Amino acid sequence: MRVCHKRLDVSPEELAQCRELLNAEERARADRFHFERHARRFTVARAFLRTILGEIIGRPVEFVFSQHGKPALAGGEVEFNLSHSHELAVIAIADTPVGIDVEQVRPMRDALAIAKRFFAPDEIEVLERADDRDRAFFRCWTAKEAYLKARAEGIGLLPLDSFSVSEEPALIRADDDDPHRWTMSRPDVPDGYLCTVALTKTSTMAEAAAPRATSSAVARPADSPNRRRRSARRSRPETQSSASRSR
Repeated sequence: MRVCHKRLDVSPEELAQCRELLNAEERARADRFHFERHARRFTVARAFLRTILGEIIGRPVEFVFSQHGKPALAGGEVEFNLSHSHELAVIAIADTPVGIDVEQVRPMRDALAIAKRFFAPDEIEVLERADDRDRAFFRCWTAKEAYLKARAEGIGLLPLDSFSVSEEPALIRADDDDPHRWTMSRPDVPDGYLCTVALTKTSTMAEAAAPRATSSAVARPADSPNRRRRSARRSRPETQSSASRSR
């Protein structure tokens, strides 16, 4: 499994480079955000995702979407998941379904009230006795989100109290699933954030220890898989690519 992270508070010059990596639909989506910071974060995160996936598969990236809106590679080469919070994006890549969630750790005066409404009883007990309730809340929250995303089921499709996670982290109970199928870990991310990854144990890329999240740069437009492919076409006109263009 590979985990990468990137800061989203980039310069105007890098933002322009990121925008060039998006397809028309993604640019239109970015333009619909009311606040500039939300458009910037979406643009940089999506360009980051395209860059990392393009490096792995060696061709232009094309997405397809599940009925619940989860993106996947059209060719199915690898599984991946993206999450971002405030000014940080994280990506997990594996060979089986994977989910990742990152949250900026911030004061949560209503953490216990939220937990009592949505969490499982054993998770509420952990939160009640926690010395640092904010961090305990986000440890639990990111683990639950990562598991739901790995299953391609968002909050609302599966009741949050129908399964339990521990602080380690680990899936310890699930009404309709075998917890032993899953492994969870907490990659290293910049201070002020918490991140959890959920992955099926059948993955040949699964790691026993928490993976270290590496910081990666977004490819410059001239170095993007799309541009590299077009450059290759110009230099080797006799070679015909069967890869589809990025959406």
